[in-house]
Amino acid sequence: MRILTAVLAVSLAVCLQPLANAALVTTTLTFDTPTAAVNRLALTLLDGATTTDVSGTLIARLDMDTTTGVVTSLELDGGLVSTTDWSMTITGVGLTTGVGGVGTGDTTLPATLLVGNNFDATRHFVALTGGTVTPGAAPTVNLAGTDIEGFGTGTLTSTLNGGVFDIVFSMQINDDEDVVGQNLNISGTLTARGQVVAVPEPSSSLVLVGSLALGVFYRRRS
Repeated sequence: MRILTAVLAVSLAVCLQPLANAALVTTTLTFDTPTAAVNRLALTLLDGATTTDVSGTLIARLDMDTTTGVVTSLELDGGLVSTTDWSMTITGVGLTTGVGGVGTGDTTLPATLLVGNNFDATRHFVALTGGTVTPGAAPTVNLAGTDIEGFGTGTLTSTLNGGVFDIVFSMQINDDEDVVGQNLNISGTLTARGQVVAVPEPSSSLVLVGSLALGVFYRRRS
C-alpha cells in the first residue's frame, strides 16, 4: 500500500505541474529581402522623393509559452539595422544625398503586451547610431541619435513548424525627422523573421507515471 501511495503521489505531483512552459526567450529576427511592400522605406523631403532598403537583424525578447507558442509580450533589444545610400533632387535645394544609416532595435520599457497577435508599434523604434543627410549646399546632418519610430499596430505571429516556432514580426514606420528646418518623412513596413525551439507537452511523462501506478495497483491485487 505504501508503494502505491508513493507512486500515486508522484503521479499527482507531475499532473499538477504547469503544462505550459512560459519563459523569457531571446531570438534574432532577420529582415526579409526588401521589396516594394516590405523593408523598402519611402523618403520624402519637400518635393523630393526616393527610397532606401532595410537589411540586417533585430534582437527580440519574448515572453512566450514554448509549448503552445503563445507570445504575451515583446521587447526589442539590439541587433544591427542597415539602410542603403539614397539621393533625391529638391527644387531650390538641388541634389540631396543620404549615406545609409545604421542602428539597433529598441523599445520604450516596459515590454509591450500582445493582444492576440497585435502590439502597440509606437513603443518600438530603430535607434540610429550612424548615417547622414546632405541637403544641397547646406551642411551635412548627422543622424546618429535619431529614433525612427513604429506607427500604429504591429503584429507578431508564432507558427509551429516541426520542432520550432516560426516568428514573424511586422510593424509600420511613419516618422518625421527634422532636416535643416524641414520634415524628412520616412514611411513603410518592416518585416523580420526568427525561430524559437518548441518544448513538447509532458504527455509522455504522464503516461509513464500512470502506467507505473497502474502496474503497482494490479501487482498489489494479485
